[in-house]
Amino acid sequence: MQGGADFAHASGWYVGIWGSQISGKAIQNATGEIDLYGGYATSFGDFGVDVGLLQFIFPGGRYTGTPTDCFACHEANYRGATSPSHSGFPTACGSCHSTS
Repeated sequence: MQGGADFAHASGWYVGIWGSQISGKAIQNATGEIDLYGGYATSFGDFGVDVGLLQFIFPGGRYTGTPTDCFACHEANYRGATSPSHSGFPTACGSCHSTS
């Protein structure tokens, strides 16, 4: 089962939600998918502009065994860095890099 709802205002602002049941095999333990979105659309003559945000949510979903530390996923980048070489630098990425 799936469905959604949209609201668009004459000013150009819009918001919406879409949801669907999904198999727990698609994303482990997920019970569904919920998409939230919103934005602003307008036009200038023949030129249209649409700026929006979209968030996918998978309630209960998880990637079993996925590491939560940067180095586990980015070890190849760490070892291949040449400017500067990361040899000798700590593998705790947050000690040198910001994640925000």
